[in-house]
Amino acid sequence: MTRNSKAKTIALSILFATVVIVSYSLLMVREVKIPSHPDYILIAIIVYLVGWLMSALRLRILHEILDGKVLRITDYFKARILGGFLAYITPSGIGGEVARAFYLSAKAKGNFSRYFALALLEAYYDIMVINIIALGFSIIAWPLSIPVILVGLGNLAFWLTAYYVLKHLITPDKVRRPFSKIISYIMKTIEKYERLQNGYTDFAESFAKVTDKMGFKDKLVVVTITLVYQVLFGLTAFMVYASFTGDLGITAALDSVIGYIYSNCLSSLPTPGGSISAEYGLSLVLPPGTVVLTRIIIYYTPIILGLIIMYREKILEQVLQKYL
Repeated sequence: MTRNSKAKTIALSILFATVVIVSYSLLMVREVKIPSHPDYILIAIIVYLVGWLMSALRLRILHEILDGKVLRITDYFKARILGGFLAYITPSGIGGEVARAFYLSAKAKGNFSRYFALALLEAYYDIMVINIIALGFSIIAWPLSIPVILVGLGNLAFWLTAYYVLKHLITPDKVRRPFSKIISYIMKTIEKYERLQNGYTDFAESFAKVTDKMGFKDKLVVVTITLVYQVLFGLTAFMVYASFTGDLGITAALDSVIGYIYSNCLSSLPTPGGSISAEYGLSLVLPPGTVVLTRIIIYYTPIILGLIIMYREKILEQVLQKYL
């Protein structure tokens, strides 16, 4: 893919999400209201960025378990933002792990496959935390939350299976059928392509290494940080809601976090940046005006920061030089 075609893909994905947000605004927002507390919008953005910083801390912890060394916290922050950027312009967020892995491999001077394993493990914890909570709170918005239940159950089933398979990619004899057959088939397929063998082994060993080294305390810390930063993302919606209403109550905060959890769960559906499904999830508990402004902040902040990082770090040039 050429540089121009990559730029067109990015532009079309951002345009699609923008069209969805604008269309939702025209259909659902009956009356345009100016926030009566605009300072809360600034707080919302700050809370959102703190959430990204917490996610960078989690990535640092996982990287230390893998390599026994760490980079600067700003490197992990950039990796997370770049992952968010690519996730928001690809269906189901499938590009986020690739972006994080590429950036970390460049900074840590290691193989891409090694850090792709780390990025997938990150995604696993995100999926587990978000979807379990979404299912737990789905009763609040029943029956409108039926899509949340279906998607949440599907996400959990897929990622639990994926985790089990990925952990045993080089030890098929330790798993039951049909998974042992699946892994054996993957290994035989990889053997036909010599240049993929090293990457496969590195990926498999890295994933198994981190999962094996993580004790209960490590898992508890990772899950706690995941929960904290996801709640901070939800509180972003809360501060947006408060900017319209002035309501800083516990109920409004809880509703906002739940709405974000619904939205994040549904965002795994195959649309760029979770468009349409994300708006639906937020709409289950939040008014249209809050939904629109929240989506603008949550979607465009990583997009803008990601573009800045890509320009300053010359990411596209590195990708084209390395892979084309």
